[in-house]
Amino acid sequence: MGDVNPDTEHRPDALGGDQPARRRPLSNRAQIWGVIVAGASMLIALLAWLLPIGGSGGQASDRNPDVLAPVPGSRLTVRPVPVHSSATADTSVGGNSAVPLTDIDPSAGATNLRPGPSGTLVIGCPTNQSDDLTRTVTYDLLGAYHTFTGSASVAGFTRPEAEAEVELLVDNTRVNNQVFAPGQHAPLTAALDGANTLAIRITCRQRTGTVSITDPVLTR
Repeated sequence: MGDVNPDTEHRPDALGGDQPARRRPLSNRAQIWGVIVAGASMLIALLAWLLPIGGSGGQASDRNPDVLAPVPGSRLTVRPVPVHSSATADTSVGGNSAVPLTDIDPSAGATNLRPGPSGTLVIGCPTNQSDDLTRTVTYDLLGAYHTFTGSASVAGFTRPEAEAEVELLVDNTRVNNQVFAPGQHAPLTAALDGANTLAIRITCRQRTGTVSITDPVLTR
């Protein structure tokens, strides 16, 4: 007999007949490729579900897990920060134009001023020597203002009985005077009515102190 091809060899079946044997090698390879193709399809589908294609235009949360994605329908509102000019500008007090006294250079007594917080006028106490009993700071108003307002207090005294007197002089006429002890503060006011000068004069019982006038304002 000749050589028998294993792919076409006839073998008896269970009923005694002869049937061609199955081509097992080809059938096995087809099954293997089917499994591979099915597995690849499932892997592609899984990756497509886990990693949606967003590109560079995807949500911020897809690119960076630390950034929260915006809520649908929400909008970020950016409010501009006001820029304050360092130039002197009038403020509004009760509907009237007003100017901080600290924005005006004194016409006399500037050396009596001491450094202090912004918007506060600080005057050093006199030494109480015979030629230094009071300290005065004077401003030229040029007849442009109607009222003066502020709040006075004292500091730097080491003795509880130490006091300071604060006087307001309009055109060299005293219109207000008050005495302050440590820890006390009170408003200071004066009617200007177009006066040309305003002077603040202080007298102290102890030379180590200072008088502070907070928010001194001239109103037109």
